[in-house]
Amino acid sequence: MIALLEPIFESGKPLPEWEDQDYELALKDIRLSGVGPQICHFLRRKGLLEETPAFFRYALKQDYQQSLVQNLYIQKMEKEILAAFDAAGIAVIPLKGPRLAESYFGHMGARPSSDIDLLVHPEDLRRAEQRVEALHFQKDKQVHNHVVLAKATAPGQDPLAVELHWTLDKKNWSSLDDRRFWEEAAPIAGYRHVKELSPTHTLYFICLHGMRHRMDSMKYVMDIVQILMTAGERIDLGRLLKEAAADKTAKRVKIALSIACGLFPELAASRSLPFPLVETAWTYSAIVKKQTGVKDMEYYRYVSFFKFQIFDTLKHTIMSQKQIYEHTAKYSSFEGN
Repeated sequence: MIALLEPIFESGKPLPEWEDQDYELALKDIRLSGVGPQICHFLRRKGLLEETPAFFRYALKQDYQQSLVQNLYIQKMEKEILAAFDAAGIAVIPLKGPRLAESYFGHMGARPSSDIDLLVHPEDLRRAEQRVEALHFQKDKQVHNHVVLAKATAPGQDPLAVELHWTLDKKNWSSLDDRRFWEEAAPIAGYRHVKELSPTHTLYFICLHGMRHRMDSMKYVMDIVQILMTAGERIDLGRLLKEAAADKTAKRVKIALSIACGLFPELAASRSLPFPLVETAWTYSAIVKKQTGVKDMEYYRYVSFFKFQIFDTLKHTIMSQKQIYEHTAKYSSFEGN
């Protein structure tokens, strides 16, 4: 798949000289990562889609159309929720979703969404839950840094989930200060209490989000690259890294940027990173192995790296391991008696 992305993200490169079987393998990988809509949109925008085999572009167009339909439905539900929050005076910031697709990918269907992610203040969480429940969603669970509420959709389809985040990082993973996100968020037209993250903080959040998932899909890489390409001049990387250092998230941000920019070194953003690329255990073949259930030494190096080597401090490394942390707390309590 990487050879197919190079002509998209790096100007002047032609499509690879592939046979049909190469496109079949690429399509398999594309669907493993769920990035068919993105690749369809980018190839079409570059005027390259029609140069691919008919079966390949037909499959990508199908993926794109499904993404568009799903995003339109998610956008409709998100607008209902945002209107309810706005009427109740609940401050909220939409994360990812159709707004990210339109703002940074250029079209509603260009980046698929599967749920609705919203950031609210911790003190507003219960009121926010109640407003979502009033729209026929039911609370499903509360994990890490968010509450999940779900609503049934069409028969045979997964329920639509709303995730209400009260912070943008997992508990015990950092010392993240969310106040900056709120202070610099810009109002969204038509609302009094709905805002959107600045480009710099959008990139910050997307890096943290991808690292939370161990960058285990090309969609996380493509998100970072596309934001850098679309909003490069509006992103202050130096400031982002200073904030990340204060938040104790700098290592994760640098790793995420290194993975994305290391794959596409010709990007202007890749050449202007204010730090040398970080060496990681991330490889494209490793994430494919994770997606397909192949467990070899490369896979275990990748898992071990993302489990133990992505945190800024030893404290956060230990606390990120829930079982180890709980065992340590129990043992310390025992020793104190």
